[in-house]
Amino acid sequence: MTTSSTSSPELNARQQRIVDALRPFFGAEADALYEANGRSLQKLAYSARQSALPSFHRLATGLTLVQELLCEELTARSVFETGVAGEALPQVAVPREALERGMPAFELFARAGLAASNSEARRLIKGGGARVNDSVVAGETQPLSLADLDAQGQMKLSAGRKRHALVRPE
Repeated sequence: MTTSSTSSPELNARQQRIVDALRPFFGAEADALYEANGRSLQKLAYSARQSALPSFHRLATGLTLVQELLCEELTARSVFETGVAGEALPQVAVPREALERGMPAFELFARAGLAASNSEARRLIKGGGARVNDSVVAGETQPLSLADLDAQGQMKLSAGRKRHALVRPE
């Protein structure tokens, strides 16, 4: 993951990921936007966590979740609207030899963490929710190989609308 030279040095990795997700939409103003809004959410979440009232603990959890979902939503939106894989997507390295032979689609989806098991990956593919480089996977045993890599030498796997991963040969 690369960080921008305009980012604030006091941001931790999670905060920086949120700012980086905002940057394609707001440009240089992403830092100021996070400073104005994201920081206040964090302060409120911190205060709620320090409270002895159980409802405030739920509020803190909710605010943290809102921040993370915003980051995921903006990353997913940039992937779908621009067709370009975002830097914040999880990346999986697969041995080049395995891709040369061709791996069954269900196995690659499970390996990429987009399905908890091979069985879940098979169900995802059968249900039409699996895509490779924005094309629906035809069958669960469809071989995915080096021929499926895009111009950048990677393969974008999508499970549904918001879960994505990049596969790169190593």
